[in-house]
Amino acid sequence: MKSLFIILAQSNTGAVILMLALLLVAVIIGYFTAWIYSKSVYTPVVKGLEADKTELNKMVSSLKDDLSKLNGKVDKLTEKIGKLEKEKQLAAAEAVLKGEEQERSRLAKDLHDGLGGMLSGIKFSFQTMKGNLVMTPQNQWTFKRSMDMLDSSIKEMRRVAHNMMPEALVKFGLDMALKDFCNDINKSGALQVSYQSIGLEDATFEQTTAITIYRIVQELINNAMKHAAAKTAIVQVTKSDHQLTVTVEDDGRGFDTSIIKGTEGIGWTNIQNRVDFLKGKLDVNSEPGKGTSILIEFIV
Repeated sequence: MKSLFIILAQSNTGAVILMLALLLVAVIIGYFTAWIYSKSVYTPVVKGLEADKTELNKMVSSLKDDLSKLNGKVDKLTEKIGKLEKEKQLAAAEAVLKGEEQERSRLAKDLHDGLGGMLSGIKFSFQTMKGNLVMTPQNQWTFKRSMDMLDSSIKEMRRVAHNMMPEALVKFGLDMALKDFCNDINKSGALQVSYQSIGLEDATFEQTTAITIYRIVQELINNAMKHAAAKTAIVQVTKSDHQLTVTVEDDGRGFDTSIIKGTEGIGWTNIQNRVDFLKGKLDVNSEPGKGTSILIEFIV
């Protein structure tokens, strides 16, 4: 074998062949060495990386679950904050409405008992004075005209006091108060109102609730007269179990209901505040030229 290497080395061709053989052997040895090294070094590293990847995926999945739970808690907290803000707004509205009604009641009493008594006393004094005076025809006409104006002032004062705090509402309840209100509107000739009530004969309400419902109907009828130019209207109040339904319809000019959300008018704002105060639902159906129908539902 040794001699074969020597012979090959002594010739040019043999030298080339020898170099190629040695190179081939070196390549084979290098490849085998690399294969053994990869088995002993790289394989554990790859397995370690795969284990780390699996662990990382578990951590990511756990973080996603925690984030989902956190989002759920945030949503619940946001909902709770919204409810607290709504309750706060309702409490503020309740305080305002109660304050308004207390002030209305005080003013109505002052008008009726204070100013009303004074005007009635003045009228009595004038009537007594008339019997003790000798007046010319012109003075008699002036005196009569003054007495008529005084009577009109007394009636107007009583009307204002009645609207501020209806006596029938305090003494006889919601049903009678609404009936009297509709009758007064009919007598004025401004609007013909048909009043219907179902299940209210023996129904009793808290005074705050009754006053609030009365104010809602009062405001809706006033809107029908002032803004809708209606000729006729229907007010229907129905009580069934614990639900009270108020329906007010008119044949007025109607309107686009989308403007209600953007309106700054005191009338609709007061109506919505009172409905919210009683935690009711307000549904308005109206079209230009087709009148208006309003349905309000309360749990009482």
